[in-house]
Amino acid sequence: GAPAAVWLNGDGSYTVFRKPSSTWVSPPGETTRMVQLGSPQNGATYVLYLDNGASLGFRSDGWQVWTNDLIGNATRYKYPTTTSNQLDSIVDPAGKAIYFTYFGTGKRSGYVKSIQVRTSAAPADTVLVTTLAYDPVSNVNAVRLAQIRMVRIAPHADSTRFPYRPGAPGASITS
Repeated sequence: GAPAAVWLNGDGSYTVFRKPSSTWVSPPGETTRMVQLGSPQNGATYVLYLDNGASLGFRSDGWQVWTNDLIGNATRYKYPTTTSNQLDSIVDPAGKAIYFTYFGTGKRSGYVKSIQVRTSAAPADTVLVTTLAYDPVSNVNAVRLAQIRMVRIAPHADSTRFPYRPGAPGASITS
């Protein structure tokens, strides 16, 4: 049969695109278009064009590398190499970022160890927000939230408060 690509949506639904000849074909009723680029664009070999004007770029192995909105603001999904499936960071158009740290060796090599957030384009504004712990069979058994009192999110002194209740179900607080 013809080559196929499956786009998985966040709600669990999916769309199957087929390539019976030189172009990808959307299923009946689907307005999203899939295009295979002649040469990579910002790391993407395939692009999905959504009917709202946004576009999603994917590597040839299917991992997403960017999302652009209608006016071109880009969110980037970064990996340590062009063949890695370990997400290093997600960076939004304003330079705010989420960073993932992984265990490098041992039984949990490749598992997420911690998550940091950069609240502005300045690297100094990076803070640890979460560490993960695993049980003996490598299931997540604890998500420890760093106790954050206030994080500045804009240069004009706006702020967001993150109140954590000690003893709240499902979370343990570490300082």
